[in-house]
Order: sequence, then C-alpha cells, then structure tokens
Amino acid sequence: MGLSSWLVWAEGGFHRQPNALPLCAAQLGLSLCWKPIVLLMGSNYLGLVVCVAEFGALVGCSRMFRDVNPIAGDLLKPCLAWVAYLTIINYKLVYL
Repeated sequence: MGLSSWLVWAEGGFHRQPNALPLCAAQLGLSLCWKPIVLLMGSNYLGLVVCVAEFGALVGCSRMFRDVNPIAGDLLKPCLAWVAYLTIINYKLVYL
C-alpha cells in the first residue's frame, strides 16, 4: 500500500483523483483499528465490520490508483488478498 500510494503521489495522482487520499487514510485507519478491536477488546462482530469496510476502501483505492498508474493499482492486489483472508478468518470467529 505504501509503495502504491507513493507511485500515485509521485505522478500527482492525488490532485487528479482527490477522493483517493481519503480512501487511503480510511484504509490505514481501519487497518490500525482492527487489532485492538478484535484481539484486545474481543469484539469479533465489530472486527468483521471493520474488515469489510477496509476491503471496500482498498477496492476504491485500487480503482482510483489504476487510473493514475496501472502498476500502482496492481500493487494493491496482495493487500486485497490479505484483507479478504482476514475477513474470512474474522467471519469464522463470529459465526463458528
């Protein structure tokens, strides 16, 4: 995510796609919130909501980044895979 954001920033993409920066900030914030919510507070359902929101923010970032730099959009695919995996694990924590 960091390298992808830098590639977009280096090409002036945050000026061409002004909604990309809030999505990046949302993804970062949600990513930082997940661990305390699930592992410290034990709120698995809220953690699932955070995971789904983070996945949505990453999809939005990926689409906007791809418009600016196709490589930056492709660099987010491992992040999307990781958040999808984390969402599945969190779903199993809630419903199993």
